[in-house]
Amino acid sequence: MSHNSHDAGIWLADIHKQLPEEGSVQLLIPSETGVSHVWVGRQDIDRYQQVQAQKVRRQRRIYTLISASLLAIALTVFGQSLQLNQRNSSLGVRLTQTQDQLQQLSQSADQVIAAAQTAGANSTPDLSSVAGFIETQDEAFSLYAEFTRPLAALHLESLGEEFENTGIDLPDIITSVASEPRIGSPIGADDGVSAVINRYVTQDAAERLEQIAQLNVFRANLPDLEPMVAARMTSGFGMRKHPITGQVVPHRGIDMVSDEDRTVLAAGAGQVTFAGRRGRYGNFVVVDHGLGVETRYAHLQRIDVAEGEFVEKGQALGVMGDTGRTTGLHLHYEVRFAGQHVDPRSMLEVARNVQ
Repeated sequence: MSHNSHDAGIWLADIHKQLPEEGSVQLLIPSETGVSHVWVGRQDIDRYQQVQAQKVRRQRRIYTLISASLLAIALTVFGQSLQLNQRNSSLGVRLTQTQDQLQQLSQSADQVIAAAQTAGANSTPDLSSVAGFIETQDEAFSLYAEFTRPLAALHLESLGEEFENTGIDLPDIITSVASEPRIGSPIGADDGVSAVINRYVTQDAAERLEQIAQLNVFRANLPDLEPMVAARMTSGFGMRKHPITGQVVPHRGIDMVSDEDRTVLAAGAGQVTFAGRRGRYGNFVVVDHGLGVETRYAHLQRIDVAEGEFVEKGQALGVMGDTGRTTGLHLHYEVRFAGQHVDPRSMLEVARNVQ
C-alpha cells in the first residue's frame, strides 16, 4: 500500500470522525483551478466505503478464479506432458518453473487482498493495491501462457500419433465429438474471468486445448473391455486367407476363443441397435456406444439382449457359438467408427490409455 494511499485513507477516516452523525456540512477543497464547495455527511462516506468494499470483493473473486483457471490448465498440460517422449523434457522443466511462479502469484494476490481487508476494506487503497498487483504481474501471466502454447501443441501431436495407429483421422474424431447434441453451456461462467483469460490465452492455444479435451472425451467413451474372459485371439484384423474359400480377403474384425467362459460381454455401455440373425454373421448383436462408435458380436450361439435395450459395460450379450458362416466355435468381434472398420486391438489400447 503506497504512502499517498495510506494518507488518503487516514484523511477519509479523520473527516468521518469530525462530521455530525446526522445531516451534511460544507467542505472547502482547494484545487489547481480554485476552491470547490462540497456538501458531505457521514452517510455519504459510509456509502462510498461500502461500494469500494464490494468492488474489492468482486475483484478478489475474479482474480482468484483467474489464478485457479490458469493453474488448472498448467497442471493439466504438465501432467499430460509427462506422457510425451524425451523431446518434451526441457519444456516440462520450463512449465514446472512457470507453475511454481503462478502459485506464488496466487499467494501474493491473497496477501494483498487480505491486507486490504484488514485495513478495513473501506477505502480506495484496497482496490488500487489489487489493480496494481495485477498490472505488475502482467508479464508473468504472459510468460506462463507462452510456455503453455508449445506444450499444448506437442501433446496434441502426441495424441495424433496415438490415434494414427487406429487408422482414424483426428478431424473425424473432433467432428464427431463437436456434433454431439447433448452438451450444455458452462455452469458458473463469469464474463469477467473469461475476458481476462482471453487476454492471455491466444486463439490457437485455446483451439488446441479444446481439441485435446475433445479427443479425451472420445477416448473416455471408447469401449475398453475384452468381450470375453480369458480369451485368446485366433485370427487378427486385416488381410488373410479365408478358411472356407481359400481366397485372400480383408478380415474386418478379430476372432476370439475362451476355454474358460463362453459368455460374450458388452465391451462398453451403449444401446443395442441390432439383435438377431444376419446372414454370414449368424446370430449377431450390434451395440452403439455414441460418438460414431459401435461394436459387433457375431456367430453367437444364443442372444441374451433385445434390440433397443441399453446395456452396461460387462453385461452379458449372449454366448459364443458357431452360427453363420464359420468353421468352428468362436466370437467374431468388430469395432466401427463413422461406418468404417478399425482394428479392435489398437482401439482397445487407445481406450485404456486414458490420461
